[in-house]
Amino acid sequence: MRNSLRDALLEIKQKDDGLYLIVGDIGFGVFEEFEEKYKDDYLNIGICEANMIGVSAGMAMTGFTPIVYTIVPFLTMRCFEQIRVDIAMHNQKVILIGVGGGLAYGNLGPTHHSFEDITLMSMLPKLNVYSPSQPSEGKECLDMALSYDGPSYIRLGKNGEPDLSKYLLSEKGGTKTYCNNSEKCDALLFTHGAITFECIKAANELAELGIKISVCSILQVKPIPKYAKEICSKQNFIFSVEEHSTYHSVGSSILKEISIDSFNGKFKTFGIEDKFTEVVGSRDFLLQYHQIDSKSLVDRILKDLKDEDDK
Repeated sequence: MRNSLRDALLEIKQKDDGLYLIVGDIGFGVFEEFEEKYKDDYLNIGICEANMIGVSAGMAMTGFTPIVYTIVPFLTMRCFEQIRVDIAMHNQKVILIGVGGGLAYGNLGPTHHSFEDITLMSMLPKLNVYSPSQPSEGKECLDMALSYDGPSYIRLGKNGEPDLSKYLLSEKGGTKTYCNNSEKCDALLFTHGAITFECIKAANELAELGIKISVCSILQVKPIPKYAKEICSKQNFIFSVEEHSTYHSVGSSILKEISIDSFNGKFKTFGIEDKFTEVVGSRDFLLQYHQIDSKSLVDRILKDLKDEDDK
């Protein structure tokens, strides 16, 4: 995903002299070509993230379009006050790109995990938030952020995310539907980001058991696309799946939105519960630990659907 976004940056930079890339002592093996071609529009500012935000805000005030790139927790949590005061309060067009969303940096321990970032960024007025699920969506989100006259945050996975196009049924208004028609399904999985693939695998496994699950994945998580809300409002059973805290999550936001229109279905959230990850391991291992890998999702969905049938 990050390599796809790098390629998009290189392509867009050819047409936009105002684009300026700032990195926080990261991106080695990723941005060398950008640095070589556009050395006057590239800055590795080092491990000083708060200053990085201040510099980007100042550049935006003078006509540049700064792209700020570093690891998610050091971008969104370490310098939250600077993002709030320097960028959001002044509605500066700065595009924040966080790499390693969720449990992507699993082996580096809980300091490098990020299950609070979407909540933090979504709380800031006028700041749009994007969460691509596959490589091609990195460019889509970057294009959307560049067309928006205000600040944005893009949450990337790390690398190696698969292309999901072979599972795609429909696409409309920043909302993609996979596996089964959302109007003819037993339940819907509402999701975003890299964990979309786990949802698709779970839906395919459940299909073998005769259970039709539709997967609804969104690119922009703030504000939530209108079409996604329309799809969800018509469902009888929704499972919100996120590689993020279940508290104040995107799932919470969609439930709030559709409840205004008298949503009468069942809604459950699957994600990282109210605890830090006390074990260290790969992303796959940690998804299993938090029971949001495809196998765990299958087991949990089967149980909830059975419990509902038994009532």
